[in-house]
Amino acid sequence: MRLVYRRPGGTWGWFYHDHQDGYWGSSRISLDTDRESAVFYRGNSPAVTFAWRAETCTLHRWGRTMTGAQGRLPAGWSPDVPVRGL
Repeated sequence: MRLVYRRPGGTWGWFYHDHQDGYWGSSRISLDTDRESAVFYRGNSPAVTFAWRAETCTLHRWGRTMTGAQGRLPAGWSPDVPVRGL
């Protein structure tokens, strides 16, 4: 799973989570606009927290936080356009 995001006026970036996690299409998400973050759940437990202003992605299961996009998508990309490798 890759979490793809774009800050206003910026380029699209992504964080890689886990290629074996296939349940994300039905994952519960909790948005907290005051903290500028989104929490993605696996069942009742937080699995990933994404803080969009700080551009950090915390993988709770592994106790690991990544800062800054792991990769960027081509200029002009939009969610309506498939990208190879994503």
